[in-house]
Amino acid sequence: MTLIRLGRRHTAPEAETDNEFAKLVFPAKGGGLDLNPSLYETNGTQQQLVQAHAEHTASSCDVPSKGALHFDVTGMASQTPVATVGKTRFSFTKSAHRELRFSNYGDLVAFAGVLRHSLLRRARETTLAEVRNHVQQELAKGSVEWTSFRNDPTTKSSWKRLMG
Repeated sequence: MTLIRLGRRHTAPEAETDNEFAKLVFPAKGGGLDLNPSLYETNGTQQQLVQAHAEHTASSCDVPSKGALHFDVTGMASQTPVATVGKTRFSFTKSAHRELRFSNYGDLVAFAGVLRHSLLRRARETTLAEVRNHVQQELAKGSVEWTSFRNDPTTKSSWKRLMG
């Protein structure tokens, strides 16, 4: 089992403080820090990392304009990740969704600091090409979930271009 925090940007490694890093990697909607950050439990393969990235971004209506940097947080937390149903339209990311629950900002920033200082071994990257290939392979296999997403009138045109 590998626990992955999906990243939004490649700039996180450039953070100069633990607090700045925490704000980049664990942002809350509306500002501040998310005390219950989402993770995905994967089998540790690049294939499942790409799948989680593709499904997560599709479900949040974000369009991956490029690759992203993600973080393997396996074994880092003192608390046990809590299984929660992911707010996603895909069965894998629904069932693989986990949360860490921090009681205060100091604990989260300390956790982020440990992660920041171990990035060389914990950073994992996905590329836009990998996401595109994953989605196109799923569509070619007749995936009901990806076909439904492609045919949904609310799916952004940039996603539709990416799907081919």
